[in-house]
Amino acid sequence: MNEAILELRQIRENNLRESARVVELWISYIEPKLHRLGQEKWTLLEQVLIAALDVGNLDIAQVCLGHLRRRFPDSSRVNRLYGMCLETTHRFDEARALYSQVLEKDTTNSVARKRLIAIHKAQGRINEAIEELNKYLKIFMSDSEAWGELGEMYLAQGDYKHAAFCVEELILANPHNHLLHQRLGEVSRVWTKRCSRQFNNTLDALFTPWLF
Repeated sequence: MNEAILELRQIRENNLRESARVVELWISYIEPKLHRLGQEKWTLLEQVLIAALDVGNLDIAQVCLGHLRRRFPDSSRVNRLYGMCLETTHRFDEARALYSQVLEKDTTNSVARKRLIAIHKAQGRINEAIEELNKYLKIFMSDSEAWGELGEMYLAQGDYKHAAFCVEELILANPHNHLLHQRLGEVSRVWTKRCSRQFNNTLDALFTPWLF
């Protein structure tokens, strides 16, 4: 079992996405001897729960969640994990309500805010996702990944002005990244063409009556 614990620790510390292997180690080595583990048990349970959700094994996820909820009944962290289980079973309204409760207690809970954004996206509620992501970035302004995600959502909505702003924020954080400068140029060109086309359409609408 010690080797399994060490491997799980390495997977966790190196942020490796090896969910199938994590679940395999749980079934073969960890679960039968869970009662022998010390405080690291709770970290392992969280790791296995997330991995189980990733591979679609809801039974194992529920087992891990049960252990965690009994030990930490009022934990926002455990509630967030419960919310992820709800998402997996498409109980989005319940998950959204749960994350909202977490945020009422702690408005800076970044994970809960990101899960809310994920729910909106999963339901195709892009405007709501954009609104929630803007709220998130008012608190976590240095999150480059979030700026990139917001920019892509604006592009999907055809909002090139705000998409360009998001790319500019990314450039401020990483000014020597030539790919970001290239991306800004592409977005700006599309935005300029659209503005020009809208201006021409406006002129046509103004002057067309005088042609008759």
